Amino acid sequence: MCAPKMPEPPSAEETAKAQTGTNISTGIANNILSRTDQVTPYGTQTWSNNGSEWVDDENGQTYWRNAAGDVVKDRPMLPGSGTGETKRVPIYAERGGQNGGKYITGYKDEVVGGEQQFDPAYTEAKGYYIPKSKLTTTLDPAQQAILDQNNKAGLNLSTAAAEQSSKLRDLLNTRFSLDDAPAAGTAGNYQGLREFMSAPSLQRYDAAPSLATSFGDAGKVATTFGDAGQITRSYGANDFSADRQRVEDALMERMRPDLDAGRRRAEQTAADRGLQPGSVAYNRFVDQAARAENDARLGAIAAGGQEQSRLVGMDRDRALFENAAQGQDFQQQLARGQFGNAAQQQIYDQLLGRATFGNASTQANFDNQFRVTGANNDVRQQNFDNDFRVTAGNNQVIQGNNAINTQTFNEQNALRAMFLNEQYAQRAQPINEITSLLSASQVQNPNFSPTQSAQMPTVDFAGLTQQEYQNKVAKAQAESAGMGSILGGLAGLFKGVTLSDERTKKNVKKVGSLKGHPLYEYSYKGQFDDGKKHIGVMAQEVEKKRPDAVVKGRDGLRRVNYGALFEASAPGA
Repeated sequence: MCAPKMPEPPSAEETAKAQTGTNISTGIANNILSRTDQVTPYGTQTWSNNGSEWVDDENGQTYWRNAAGDVVKDRPMLPGSGTGETKRVPIYAERGGQNGGKYITGYKDEVVGGEQQFDPAYTEAKGYYIPKSKLTTTLDPAQQAILDQNNKAGLNLSTAAAEQSSKLRDLLNTRFSLDDAPAAGTAGNYQGLREFMSAPSLQRYDAAPSLATSFGDAGKVATTFGDAGQITRSYGANDFSADRQRVEDALMERMRPDLDAGRRRAEQTAADRGLQPGSVAYNRFVDQAARAENDARLGAIAAGGQEQSRLVGMDRDRALFENAAQGQDFQQQLARGQFGNAAQQQIYDQLLGRATFGNASTQANFDNQFRVTGANNDVRQQNFDNDFRVTAGNNQVIQGNNAINTQTFNEQNALRAMFLNEQYAQRAQPINEITSLLSASQVQNPNFSPTQSAQMPTVDFAGLTQQEYQNKVAKAQAESAGMGSILGGLAGLFKGVTLSDERTKKNVKKVGSLKGHPLYEYSYKGQFDDGKKHIGVMAQEVEKKRPDAVVKGRDGLRRVNYGALFEASAPGA
Protein backbone atom coordinates (compact mmCIF):
# COMPACT_ATOMS: atom_id res chain seq x y z
CA MET A 1 0.00 0.00 0.00
CA CYS A 2 1.58 3.28 -1.12
CA ALA A 3 1.15 6.61 0.63
CA PRO A 4 -0.50 9.35 -1.50
CA LYS A 5 1.81 11.86 -3.15
CA MET A 6 1.58 15.44 -1.91
CA PRO A 7 0.69 17.97 -4.68
CA GLU A 8 3.23 20.46 -5.99
CA PRO A 9 2.66 24.01 -4.66
CA PRO A 10 1.56 26.57 -7.29
CA SER A 11 4.17 28.82 -8.91
CA ALA A 12 4.13 32.27 -7.30
CA GLU A 13 5.41 33.90 -10.53
CA GLU A 14 2.79 32.25 -12.75
CA THR A 15 0.03 32.97 -10.22
CA ALA A 16 1.09 36.64 -9.99
CA LYS A 17 1.11 36.96 -13.78
CA ALA A 18 -2.34 35.42 -14.07
CA GLN A 19 -3.72 37.56 -11.23
CA THR A 20 -2.26 40.78 -12.69
CA GLY A 21 -3.66 39.99 -16.13
CA THR A 22 -7.08 39.28 -14.61
CA ASN A 23 -7.02 42.55 -12.64
CA ILE A 24 -6.06 44.63 -15.68
CA SER A 25 -8.67 42.98 -17.88
CA THR A 26 -11.33 43.56 -15.24
CA GLY A 27 -10.25 47.19 -14.80
CA ILE A 28 -10.45 47.84 -18.57
CA ALA A 29 -13.88 46.18 -18.70
CA ASN A 30 -15.12 48.33 -15.79
CA ASN A 31 -13.80 51.47 -17.54
CA ILE A 32 -15.70 50.55 -20.70
CA LEU A 33 -18.88 49.89 -18.68
CA SER A 34 -18.67 53.35 -17.07
CA ARG A 35 -18.24 55.23 -20.37
CA THR A 36 -21.88 56.13 -21.03
CA ASP A 37 -22.73 58.85 -23.58
CA GLN A 38 -25.42 61.34 -22.43
CA VAL A 39 -27.76 63.63 -24.39
CA THR A 40 -29.61 66.56 -22.75
CA PRO A 41 -31.64 69.51 -24.15
CA TYR A 42 -28.62 71.76 -23.52
CA GLY A 43 -25.87 69.57 -25.00
CA THR A 44 -24.27 66.13 -25.27
CA GLN A 45 -21.43 64.27 -23.62
CA THR A 46 -19.52 61.60 -25.56
CA TRP A 47 -16.59 59.28 -24.84
CA SER A 48 -13.82 58.37 -27.30
CA ASN A 49 -10.50 56.54 -27.27
CA ASN A 50 -7.45 58.69 -26.59
CA GLY A 51 -4.60 56.32 -27.31
CA SER A 52 -2.90 54.25 -24.61
CA GLU A 53 -0.17 54.54 -22.04
CA TRP A 54 2.54 51.98 -21.28
CA VAL A 55 2.93 50.65 -17.70
CA ASP A 56 5.99 48.58 -16.76
CA ASP A 57 5.20 45.36 -14.84
CA GLU A 58 7.54 42.40 -14.30
CA ASN A 59 4.51 40.09 -14.39
CA GLY A 60 3.10 41.67 -17.58
CA GLN A 61 3.19 40.75 -21.24
CA THR A 62 6.40 40.73 -23.28
CA TYR A 63 7.00 43.70 -25.63
CA TRP A 64 10.12 45.36 -27.12
CA ARG A 65 11.59 48.81 -26.39
CA ASN A 66 13.93 50.70 -28.74
CA ALA A 67 16.68 53.10 -27.80
CA ALA A 68 14.26 56.06 -27.82
CA GLY A 69 12.08 54.35 -25.21
CA ASP A 70 9.20 53.50 -27.57
CA VAL A 71 7.54 50.14 -26.91
CA VAL A 72 6.31 47.93 -29.78
CA LYS A 73 4.59 44.55 -29.79
CA ASP A 74 6.86 42.74 -32.31
CA ARG A 75 10.67 42.88 -32.39
CA PRO A 76 11.74 44.11 -35.85
CA MET A 77 14.24 42.21 -38.04
CA LEU A 78 17.46 43.61 -39.35
CA PRO A 79 17.24 44.74 -43.00
CA GLY A 80 18.09 41.88 -45.40
CA SER A 81 17.76 39.07 -42.84
CA GLY A 82 15.43 36.11 -43.20
CA THR A 83 15.36 36.02 -46.99
CA GLY A 84 14.08 32.46 -47.03
CA GLU A 85 10.56 31.40 -48.03
CA THR A 86 7.79 32.28 -45.60
CA LYS A 87 5.17 29.57 -44.95
CA ARG A 88 2.04 29.50 -42.76
CA VAL A 89 2.33 26.56 -40.37
CA PRO A 90 -0.21 25.29 -37.79
CA ILE A 91 0.11 25.71 -34.01
CA TYR A 92 -0.61 22.52 -32.00
CA ALA A 93 -1.72 21.98 -28.40
CA GLU A 94 -2.02 18.85 -26.28
CA ARG A 95 -5.56 17.55 -25.80
CA GLY A 96 -6.51 16.57 -22.24
CA GLY A 97 -8.69 13.69 -21.10
CA GLN A 98 -8.36 9.93 -21.59
CA ASN A 99 -8.00 10.02 -25.39
CA GLY A 100 -5.16 12.56 -25.42
CA GLY A 101 -3.65 13.68 -28.71
CA LYS A 102 -3.02 17.10 -30.29
CA TYR A 103 -5.27 19.63 -31.97
CA ILE A 104 -4.68 22.85 -34.00
CA THR A 105 -5.23 26.11 -32.13
CA GLY A 106 -4.14 28.51 -34.91
CA TYR A 107 -1.45 29.34 -37.53
CA LYS A 108 1.78 31.33 -37.65
CA ASP A 109 4.25 32.55 -40.29
CA GLU A 110 7.55 30.72 -40.28
CA VAL A 111 10.59 31.42 -42.50
CA VAL A 112 11.95 28.30 -44.10
CA GLY A 113 15.49 28.81 -45.25
CA GLY A 114 17.63 31.85 -44.56
CA GLU A 115 18.62 32.95 -41.05
CA GLN A 116 16.54 35.68 -39.34
CA GLN A 117 18.36 38.31 -37.32
CA PHE A 118 16.47 40.55 -34.89
CA ASP A 119 17.42 44.20 -34.39
CA PRO A 120 19.75 44.20 -31.30
CA ALA A 121 18.73 47.81 -30.50
CA TYR A 122 15.40 46.51 -29.15
CA THR A 123 15.39 45.15 -25.61
CA GLU A 124 12.70 43.10 -23.88
CA ALA A 125 10.09 45.08 -21.97
CA LYS A 126 7.40 43.60 -19.69
CA GLY A 127 4.20 45.44 -18.94
CA TYR A 128 0.82 46.49 -20.34
CA TYR A 129 -0.65 49.10 -22.65
CA ILE A 130 -3.48 50.73 -20.69
CA PRO A 131 -6.08 52.39 -22.96
CA LYS A 132 -6.99 56.03 -22.24
CA SER A 133 -10.36 57.73 -22.78
CA LYS A 134 -11.47 61.26 -23.63
CA LEU A 135 -14.77 62.90 -22.59
CA THR A 136 -16.10 65.63 -24.91
CA THR A 137 -18.98 68.01 -24.02
CA THR A 138 -20.80 69.73 -26.91
CA LEU A 139 -23.40 72.49 -26.32
CA ASP A 140 -26.70 72.65 -28.16
CA PRO A 141 -26.45 75.21 -31.08
CA ALA A 142 -28.81 77.61 -29.29
CA GLN A 143 -26.76 77.42 -26.10
CA GLN A 144 -23.54 77.81 -28.05
CA ALA A 145 -24.96 80.99 -29.67
CA ILE A 146 -25.87 82.36 -26.23
CA LEU A 147 -22.36 81.60 -24.99
CA ASP A 148 -20.83 83.42 -27.96
CA GLN A 149 -23.09 86.45 -27.38
CA ASN A 150 -22.30 86.46 -23.64
CA ASN A 151 -18.61 86.39 -24.36
CA LYS A 152 -18.97 89.35 -26.77
CA ALA A 153 -21.18 91.32 -24.32
CA GLY A 154 -18.83 90.54 -21.45
CA LEU A 155 -15.93 91.96 -23.41
CA ASN A 156 -17.87 95.18 -24.15
CA LEU A 157 -18.98 95.58 -20.53
CA SER A 158 -15.48 94.99 -19.23
CA THR A 159 -14.21 97.69 -21.58
CA ALA A 160 -16.89 100.17 -20.37
CA ALA A 161 -16.16 99.35 -16.75
CA ALA A 162 -12.47 100.00 -17.25
CA GLU A 163 -13.28 103.42 -18.77
CA GLN A 164 -15.70 104.39 -15.93
CA SER A 165 -13.48 103.13 -13.11
CA SER A 166 -11.33 106.28 -13.37
CA LYS A 167 -14.32 108.29 -12.07
CA LEU A 168 -14.32 106.34 -8.82
CA ARG A 169 -11.01 107.89 -7.84
CA ASP A 170 -12.54 111.35 -7.53
CA LEU A 171 -15.69 109.98 -5.82
CA LEU A 172 -13.80 108.04 -3.18
CA ASN A 173 -11.46 110.99 -2.50
CA THR A 174 -14.50 113.19 -1.59
CA ARG A 175 -15.27 113.23 2.20
CA PHE A 176 -18.66 111.78 3.19
CA SER A 177 -20.37 114.56 5.21
CA LEU A 178 -23.24 114.34 7.75
CA ASP A 179 -23.39 118.05 8.47
CA ASP A 180 -26.96 118.51 7.10
CA ALA A 181 -28.36 115.41 8.78
CA PRO A 182 -31.26 115.94 11.28
CA ALA A 183 -30.32 115.69 14.94
CA ALA A 184 -30.84 112.37 16.62
CA GLY A 185 -33.72 112.02 19.12
CA THR A 186 -33.14 112.84 22.81
CA ALA A 187 -34.55 110.61 25.45
CA GLY A 188 -37.26 112.40 27.55
CA ASN A 189 -37.45 112.79 31.29
CA TYR A 190 -39.03 109.47 32.27
CA GLN A 191 -40.86 109.41 35.59
CA GLY A 192 -40.41 106.38 37.80
CA LEU A 193 -43.43 104.35 38.91
CA ARG A 194 -44.61 104.36 42.52
CA GLU A 195 -44.01 101.28 44.53
CA PHE A 196 -46.95 99.63 46.23
CA MET A 197 -47.21 99.97 50.00
CA SER A 198 -46.46 97.06 52.25
CA ALA A 199 -49.35 94.75 52.97
CA PRO A 200 -50.90 95.24 56.47
CA SER A 201 -50.15 92.79 59.25
CA LEU A 202 -53.24 90.71 59.94
CA GLN A 203 -54.24 89.73 63.46
CA ARG A 204 -53.29 86.19 64.34
CA TYR A 205 -55.82 83.87 65.91
CA ASP A 206 -55.36 82.74 69.48
CA ALA A 207 -54.37 79.18 70.11
CA ALA A 208 -57.29 76.74 70.13
CA PRO A 209 -58.37 75.74 73.67
CA SER A 210 -57.52 72.29 74.98
CA LEU A 211 -60.59 70.07 75.20
CA ALA A 212 -61.10 67.37 77.81
CA THR A 213 -59.96 64.07 76.36
CA SER A 214 -60.45 61.86 79.45
CA PHE A 215 -62.64 61.61 82.55
CA GLY A 216 -62.87 59.55 85.73
CA ASP A 217 -62.74 55.75 85.76
CA ALA A 218 -66.16 54.14 86.36
CA GLY A 219 -64.61 50.83 87.44
CA LYS A 220 -63.83 47.57 85.75
CA VAL A 221 -66.52 45.66 83.88
CA ALA A 222 -67.10 42.19 85.35
CA THR A 223 -66.04 39.61 82.74
CA THR A 224 -66.22 36.48 84.94
CA PHE A 225 -68.31 35.19 87.88
CA GLY A 226 -68.23 32.22 90.23
CA ASP A 227 -68.09 28.62 89.04
CA ALA A 228 -71.41 26.80 89.44
CA GLY A 229 -69.76 23.40 89.38
CA GLN A 230 -69.32 20.69 86.78
CA ILE A 231 -72.29 19.39 84.79
CA THR A 232 -73.00 15.67 85.21
CA ARG A 233 -72.20 14.28 81.76
CA SER A 234 -72.69 10.56 82.58
CA TYR A 235 -74.48 8.44 85.18
CA GLY A 236 -74.40 4.82 86.30
CA ALA A 237 -70.76 3.90 86.16
CA ASN A 238 -72.11 0.33 86.45
CA ASP A 239 -74.55 -0.85 83.77
CA PHE A 240 -76.27 -3.13 86.34
CA SER A 241 -75.55 -6.24 84.29
CA ALA A 242 -74.65 -8.16 87.44
CA ASP A 243 -78.00 -7.19 89.09
CA ARG A 244 -79.79 -8.28 85.97
CA GLN A 245 -77.95 -11.63 86.00
CA ARG A 246 -78.80 -12.16 89.68
CA VAL A 247 -82.51 -11.61 88.95
CA GLU A 248 -82.40 -14.08 86.05
CA ASP A 249 -80.50 -16.68 88.09
CA ALA A 250 -82.90 -16.31 91.04
CA LEU A 251 -85.98 -16.82 88.85
CA MET A 252 -84.46 -19.80 87.01
CA GLU A 253 -83.36 -21.37 90.30
CA ARG A 254 -86.88 -21.03 91.57
CA MET A 255 -88.41 -22.58 88.43
CA ARG A 256 -85.71 -25.26 87.91
CA PRO A 257 -87.40 -28.03 90.04
CA ASP A 258 -90.72 -27.63 88.25
CA LEU A 259 -89.04 -27.58 84.82
CA ASP A 260 -87.00 -30.69 85.57
CA ALA A 261 -90.06 -32.51 86.91
CA GLY A 262 -92.03 -31.57 83.79
CA ARG A 263 -89.22 -32.89 81.52
CA ARG A 264 -89.12 -36.18 83.42
CA ARG A 265 -92.88 -36.55 83.18
CA ALA A 266 -92.79 -35.94 79.45
CA GLU A 267 -90.03 -38.50 78.92
CA GLN A 268 -91.90 -41.09 81.10
CA THR A 269 -95.15 -40.48 79.30
CA ALA A 270 -93.43 -40.95 75.93
CA ALA A 271 -91.87 -44.19 77.15
CA ASP A 272 -95.21 -45.42 78.46
CA ARG A 273 -96.70 -44.85 75.03
CA GLY A 274 -94.02 -46.96 73.46
CA LEU A 275 -92.10 -44.15 71.79
CA GLN A 276 -88.43 -44.88 71.29
CA PRO A 277 -85.90 -42.16 72.27
CA GLY A 278 -84.49 -40.50 69.15
CA SER A 279 -87.58 -41.14 67.07
CA VAL A 280 -89.47 -38.27 65.52
CA ALA A 281 -92.55 -38.86 67.62
CA TYR A 282 -90.50 -39.12 70.77
CA ASN A 283 -88.64 -35.88 70.01
CA ARG A 284 -91.88 -34.05 69.16
CA PHE A 285 -93.48 -35.16 72.44
CA VAL A 286 -90.40 -34.23 74.52
CA ASP A 287 -90.00 -30.91 72.65
CA GLN A 288 -93.18 -29.59 74.24
CA ALA A 289 -91.49 -29.78 77.63
CA ALA A 290 -88.37 -28.08 76.15
CA ARG A 291 -90.50 -25.23 74.88
CA ALA A 292 -92.01 -24.73 78.27
CA GLU A 293 -88.52 -24.61 79.75
CA ASN A 294 -87.45 -22.08 77.09
CA ASP A 295 -90.50 -19.91 77.74
CA ALA A 296 -89.65 -19.89 81.43
CA ARG A 297 -86.06 -18.87 80.63
CA LEU A 298 -87.25 -16.01 78.37
CA GLY A 299 -89.56 -14.80 81.12
CA ALA A 300 -86.64 -14.76 83.55
CA ILE A 301 -84.51 -12.79 81.06
CA ALA A 302 -87.33 -10.24 80.56
CA ALA A 303 -87.70 -9.81 84.30
CA GLY A 304 -83.94 -9.27 84.62
CA GLY A 305 -84.02 -6.64 81.84
CA GLN A 306 -86.85 -4.80 83.58
CA GLU A 307 -84.85 -4.74 86.81
CA GLN A 308 -81.79 -3.42 84.95
CA SER A 309 -83.86 -0.68 83.25
CA ARG A 310 -85.33 0.34 86.60
CA LEU A 311 -81.90 0.75 88.17
CA VAL A 312 -80.56 2.72 85.15
CA GLY A 313 -83.60 5.05 85.28
CA MET A 314 -82.91 5.80 88.94
CA ASP A 315 -79.31 6.86 88.05
CA ARG A 316 -80.57 9.02 85.16
CA ASP A 317 -83.10 10.84 87.36
CA ARG A 318 -80.39 11.53 89.93
CA ALA A 319 -78.08 13.07 87.24
CA LEU A 320 -80.88 15.28 85.85
CA PHE A 321 -81.63 16.63 89.32
CA GLU A 322 -77.95 17.46 89.93
CA ASN A 323 -77.61 19.29 86.53
CA ALA A 324 -80.82 21.31 87.19
CA ALA A 325 -79.41 22.47 90.55
CA GLN A 326 -76.06 23.41 88.84
CA GLY A 327 -77.92 25.41 86.13
CA GLN A 328 -79.92 27.32 88.76
CA ASP A 329 -76.71 28.25 90.58
CA PHE A 330 -75.13 29.43 87.21
CA GLN A 331 -78.12 31.70 86.43
CA GLN A 332 -77.97 33.32 89.88
CA GLN A 333 -74.24 34.13 89.48
CA LEU A 334 -74.85 35.47 85.89
CA ALA A 335 -77.58 37.82 87.13
CA ARG A 336 -75.29 39.20 89.86
CA GLY A 337 -72.54 39.90 87.20
CA GLN A 338 -74.98 41.65 84.83
CA PHE A 339 -76.37 43.85 87.62
CA GLY A 340 -72.85 44.98 88.57
CA ASN A 341 -71.97 45.80 84.89
CA ALA A 342 -75.21 47.81 84.46
CA ALA A 343 -74.36 49.94 87.51
CA GLN A 344 -70.78 50.48 86.18
CA GLN A 345 -72.17 51.56 82.74
CA GLN A 346 -74.50 54.11 84.39
CA ILE A 347 -71.54 55.70 86.23
CA TYR A 348 -69.53 55.82 82.93
CA ASP A 349 -72.38 57.57 81.04
CA GLN A 350 -72.66 60.26 83.74
CA LEU A 351 -68.91 61.02 83.58
CA LEU A 352 -69.02 61.16 79.74
CA GLY A 353 -71.95 63.63 79.79
CA ARG A 354 -70.14 66.06 82.12
CA ALA A 355 -66.97 65.95 79.89
CA THR A 356 -68.99 66.52 76.68
CA PHE A 357 -70.81 69.53 78.18
CA GLY A 358 -67.53 71.15 79.24
CA ASN A 359 -65.96 70.70 75.75
CA ALA A 360 -69.05 72.23 74.07
CA SER A 361 -68.75 75.38 76.23
CA THR A 362 -65.03 75.74 75.44
CA GLN A 363 -65.67 75.34 71.66
CA ALA A 364 -68.41 78.03 71.72
CA ASN A 365 -66.03 80.57 73.31
CA PHE A 366 -63.34 79.77 70.71
CA ASP A 367 -65.78 80.22 67.78
CA ASN A 368 -66.81 83.69 69.06
CA GLN A 369 -63.17 84.84 69.26
CA PHE A 370 -62.47 83.42 65.74
CA ARG A 371 -65.32 85.44 64.17
CA VAL A 372 -64.22 88.72 65.84
CA THR A 373 -60.61 88.31 64.63
CA GLY A 374 -61.78 87.46 61.06
CA ALA A 375 -63.91 90.62 60.88
CA ASN A 376 -60.96 92.81 61.97
CA ASN A 377 -58.74 91.27 59.27
CA ASP A 378 -61.39 91.86 56.58
CA VAL A 379 -61.42 95.61 57.41
CA ARG A 380 -57.60 95.82 57.11
CA GLN A 381 -57.65 93.95 53.78
CA GLN A 382 -60.30 96.32 52.35
CA ASN A 383 -58.21 99.40 53.25
CA PHE A 384 -55.16 97.83 51.57
CA ASP A 385 -57.13 97.04 48.36
CA ASN A 386 -58.30 100.72 48.13
CA ASP A 387 -54.73 102.03 48.42
CA PHE A 388 -53.56 99.45 45.82
CA ARG A 389 -56.08 100.64 43.20
CA VAL A 390 -55.13 104.33 43.72
CA THR A 391 -51.41 103.55 43.27
CA ALA A 392 -52.07 101.44 40.13
CA GLY A 393 -54.07 104.32 38.56
CA ASN A 394 -51.24 106.80 39.15
CA ASN A 395 -48.72 104.37 37.57
CA GLN A 396 -50.87 104.09 34.43
CA VAL A 397 -50.75 107.86 33.99
CA ILE A 398 -46.95 107.84 34.40
CA GLN A 399 -46.59 105.00 31.81
CA GLY A 400 -48.68 107.02 29.30
CA ASN A 401 -46.35 110.02 29.64
CA ASN A 402 -43.30 107.79 29.21
CA ALA A 403 -44.78 106.24 26.04
CA ILE A 404 -45.23 109.72 24.48
CA ASN A 405 -41.56 110.54 25.19
CA THR A 406 -40.49 107.22 23.58
CA GLN A 407 -42.54 107.86 20.43
CA THR A 408 -40.97 111.33 20.00
CA PHE A 409 -37.48 109.85 20.40
CA ASN A 410 -38.13 107.14 17.78
CA GLU A 411 -39.55 109.63 15.22
CA GLN A 412 -36.47 111.85 15.45
CA ASN A 413 -34.17 108.88 14.91
CA ALA A 414 -36.28 107.67 11.94
CA LEU A 415 -35.89 111.04 10.19
CA ARG A 416 -32.10 110.93 10.70
CA ALA A 417 -31.94 107.32 9.37
CA MET A 418 -33.85 108.29 6.20
CA PHE A 419 -31.40 111.13 5.51
CA LEU A 420 -28.39 108.88 6.01
CA ASN A 421 -29.81 106.16 3.67
CA GLU A 422 -30.25 108.77 0.91
CA GLN A 423 -26.66 109.96 1.31
CA TYR A 424 -25.33 106.40 1.26
CA ALA A 425 -27.36 105.60 -1.90
CA GLN A 426 -26.01 108.64 -3.74
CA ARG A 427 -22.43 107.67 -2.93
CA ALA A 428 -22.89 103.94 -3.73
CA GLN A 429 -24.81 104.37 -7.01
CA PRO A 430 -21.76 105.03 -9.26
CA ILE A 431 -19.93 102.09 -7.65
CA ASN A 432 -22.90 99.73 -8.23
CA GLU A 433 -23.20 100.81 -11.87
CA ILE A 434 -19.57 100.00 -12.59
CA THR A 435 -19.84 96.71 -10.70
CA SER A 436 -22.87 95.68 -12.75
CA LEU A 437 -20.93 96.39 -15.95
CA LEU A 438 -18.26 93.99 -14.76
CA SER A 439 -20.78 91.14 -14.29
CA ALA A 440 -22.21 89.21 -17.26
CA SER A 441 -24.97 86.60 -17.67
CA GLN A 442 -23.89 82.95 -17.66
CA VAL A 443 -24.78 80.41 -20.28
CA GLN A 444 -26.96 77.43 -19.25
CA ASN A 445 -24.49 74.53 -18.99
CA PRO A 446 -25.74 70.98 -19.55
CA ASN A 447 -26.59 69.13 -16.35
CA PHE A 448 -25.38 65.56 -16.79
CA SER A 449 -26.49 62.78 -14.45
CA PRO A 450 -23.77 60.69 -12.86
CA THR A 451 -23.34 57.41 -14.71
CA GLN A 452 -24.68 54.45 -12.75
CA SER A 453 -22.45 51.81 -14.30
CA ALA A 454 -22.15 48.21 -13.19
CA GLN A 455 -18.84 47.26 -11.62
CA MET A 456 -17.34 43.96 -12.71
CA PRO A 457 -15.65 42.35 -9.66
CA THR A 458 -12.04 41.24 -10.03
CA VAL A 459 -11.52 37.50 -9.91
CA ASP A 460 -9.27 36.47 -7.01
CA PHE A 461 -7.16 34.19 -9.21
CA ALA A 462 -4.36 33.93 -6.66
CA GLY A 463 -6.81 33.06 -3.90
CA LEU A 464 -8.51 30.42 -6.04
CA THR A 465 -5.17 28.89 -6.99
CA GLN A 466 -4.07 28.78 -3.36
CA GLN A 467 -7.44 27.30 -2.28
CA GLU A 468 -7.16 24.57 -4.94
CA TYR A 469 -3.68 23.72 -3.65
CA GLN A 470 -4.94 23.62 -0.06
CA ASN A 471 -7.80 21.30 -1.11
CA LYS A 472 -5.32 18.91 -2.77
CA VAL A 473 -3.10 18.99 0.32
CA ALA A 474 -6.10 18.31 2.57
CA LYS A 475 -7.15 15.37 0.37
CA ALA A 476 -3.64 13.90 0.47
CA GLN A 477 -3.52 14.34 4.24
CA ALA A 478 -6.93 12.67 4.62
CA GLU A 479 -5.73 9.71 2.51
CA SER A 480 -2.57 9.51 4.60
CA ALA A 481 -4.65 9.61 7.77
CA GLY A 482 -6.83 6.78 6.42
CA MET A 483 -3.75 4.73 5.61
CA GLY A 484 -2.41 5.46 9.11
CA SER A 485 -5.73 4.30 10.56
CA ILE A 486 -5.49 1.01 8.65
CA LEU A 487 -1.90 0.46 9.74
CA GLY A 488 -2.84 1.46 13.28
CA GLY A 489 -5.58 -1.16 13.26
CA LEU A 490 -3.14 -3.78 12.04
CA ALA A 491 -0.66 -2.78 14.74
CA GLY A 492 -2.96 -4.31 17.33
CA LEU A 493 -2.79 -7.62 15.44
CA PHE A 494 0.99 -7.75 15.62
CA LYS A 495 0.77 -8.79 19.28
CA GLY A 496 -0.21 -12.41 18.54
CA VAL A 497 -1.94 -14.96 16.33
CA THR A 498 -5.36 -13.87 14.97
CA LEU A 499 -8.15 -15.93 13.41
CA SER A 500 -7.98 -15.17 9.64
CA ASP A 501 -9.55 -18.18 7.96
CA GLU A 502 -11.66 -17.01 5.01
CA ARG A 503 -14.39 -19.51 5.99
CA THR A 504 -15.11 -17.51 9.17
CA LYS A 505 -15.56 -14.14 7.42
CA LYS A 506 -18.49 -12.33 5.75
CA ASN A 507 -19.09 -8.99 4.00
CA VAL A 508 -15.54 -9.15 2.63
CA LYS A 509 -14.29 -6.09 0.68
CA LYS A 510 -10.73 -5.38 -0.51
CA VAL A 511 -9.40 -2.03 0.77
CA GLY A 512 -5.67 -2.08 -0.19
CA SER A 513 -2.41 -3.97 0.28
CA LEU A 514 0.54 -4.00 2.67
CA LYS A 515 3.96 -5.43 1.85
CA GLY A 516 2.50 -7.35 -1.07
CA HIS A 517 -0.37 -8.90 0.89
CA PRO A 518 -3.96 -7.84 0.03
CA LEU A 519 -5.94 -6.27 2.90
CA TYR A 520 -9.68 -6.81 3.33
CA GLU A 521 -12.45 -5.29 5.44
CA TYR A 522 -14.76 -7.96 6.90
CA SER A 523 -16.93 -9.14 9.79
CA TYR A 524 -16.93 -12.56 11.49
CA LYS A 525 -19.65 -15.18 11.12
CA GLY A 526 -21.58 -17.19 13.70
CA GLN A 527 -19.87 -17.81 17.03
CA PHE A 528 -17.00 -15.48 16.13
CA ASP A 529 -19.29 -12.50 15.35
CA ASP A 530 -18.44 -9.61 17.71
CA GLY A 531 -20.53 -6.99 15.83
CA LYS A 532 -17.43 -5.09 14.66
CA LYS A 533 -15.66 -4.54 11.33
CA HIS A 534 -12.06 -5.72 11.01
CA ILE A 535 -9.21 -5.18 8.52
CA GLY A 536 -6.75 -7.99 7.79
CA VAL A 537 -5.49 -10.68 5.38
CA MET A 538 -6.92 -14.01 4.28
CA ALA A 539 -5.06 -16.93 5.83
CA GLN A 540 -5.42 -19.09 2.68
CA GLU A 541 -3.72 -16.35 0.55
CA VAL A 542 -0.92 -15.77 3.08
CA GLU A 543 -0.28 -19.55 3.32
CA LYS A 544 0.72 -19.61 -0.36
CA LYS A 545 3.48 -16.98 0.13
CA ARG A 546 4.37 -17.21 3.82
CA PRO A 547 3.33 -20.56 5.24
CA ASP A 548 5.56 -19.87 8.24
CA ALA A 549 3.14 -17.07 9.31
CA VAL A 550 0.04 -19.36 9.26
CA VAL A 551 -1.00 -21.69 12.11
CA LYS A 552 -3.76 -24.31 11.85
CA GLY A 553 -5.75 -24.82 15.06
CA ARG A 554 -7.42 -27.97 16.48
CA ASP A 555 -10.73 -26.75 15.04
CA GLY A 556 -9.22 -26.88 11.54
CA LEU A 557 -9.31 -23.08 11.13
CA ARG A 558 -6.26 -21.13 10.04
CA ARG A 559 -4.77 -18.23 12.03
CA VAL A 560 -2.13 -15.67 10.97
CA ASN A 561 0.80 -14.41 13.03
CA TYR A 562 0.69 -10.73 11.96
CA GLY A 563 3.91 -9.96 13.86
CA ALA A 564 5.83 -12.50 11.83
CA LEU A 565 4.05 -11.52 8.60
CA PHE A 566 4.69 -7.77 8.64
CA GLU A 567 7.49 -7.11 11.14
CA ALA A 568 9.88 -10.09 10.70
CA SER A 569 11.67 -10.78 7.40
CA ALA A 570 10.80 -13.83 5.37
CA PRO A 571 13.14 -16.78 5.75
CA GLY A 572 16.19 -16.52 3.54
CA ALA A 573 15.60 -12.82 2.90
